[in-house]
Amino acid sequence: MKTSFIKPRRKSIFKRDTKFWLLFIFISTGVLMSLYTALEYEIAKTEKGTKKATLDRKFLSAEAVRLKSNYDTLKEELAFAIEIKTSNTLLKDNIANIFAIIPDQVTLTKIEVSQNCLVLYGETPSKELYNLHLTPALKSIFTTSETAFSKMSGGGVKFISINKLENKEAEDAGQ
Repeated sequence: MKTSFIKPRRKSIFKRDTKFWLLFIFISTGVLMSLYTALEYEIAKTEKGTKKATLDRKFLSAEAVRLKSNYDTLKEELAFAIEIKTSNTLLKDNIANIFAIIPDQVTLTKIEVSQNCLVLYGETPSKELYNLHLTPALKSIFTTSETAFSKMSGGGVKFISINKLENKEAEDAGQ
């Protein structure tokens, strides 16, 4: 019989080096799985961000087109408003000039202003006063000036003066 000097120990199936390598492989696999999961998460997050960025870009492109259209519309409206303001200023100045040439003895009852025509309705003490003071001023401004007079019962004279300004561009086109 054989006797042993040490107590019997349990023997493991795996040697110490094998246990070390198995632990290393298990830890490496866990780290790789964690990295894979983290990369998949980041890829999904990036794809979601890309889709959102694409939608935002499409929206901003459409918004840019809409704003450009609005800008063009507002630019046209501004030009139109400036044109109206300029036209109104010119009309105001022209009306002030018309009132400036009217003598004190002549009373206007109505004025009609159009693009190339001015019609004056009014009363004057005499036809001669009108012809002496107002006719030369109107003829110097307008191309044609025609006046019709009618006597009033109180001794004065009513008049209607039609003054037209010929368009030089229309005349040049006709030649």
